[in-house]
Amino acid sequence: GPLLVLIIFVGLYPKLLIDRMEPSVKALVAHVEDHAPGFNPKNVEFRLPVAAEGDAGSDDAGANGAGANGSGDTGASHGGED
Repeated sequence: GPLLVLIIFVGLYPKLLIDRMEPSVKALVAHVEDHAPGFNPKNVEFRLPVAAEGDAGSDDAGANGAGANGSGDTGASHGGED
């Protein structure tokens, strides 16, 4: 009920929420810039993960197609062959 109305309201009028948060976010960014050793905002890169060719629509094994151990094994059972 009320949560759904709040979600729709924030989706339609996000500026009200963003304007309220902006001073706090600016203060946090200034604090991090002042106190984080070696922080240089000019060296920060923002990159989105790009799916490799053939991986489109499949994010089962992670961004690089390897399993959790990085070997390409996704942890699937091998039928008990040891």
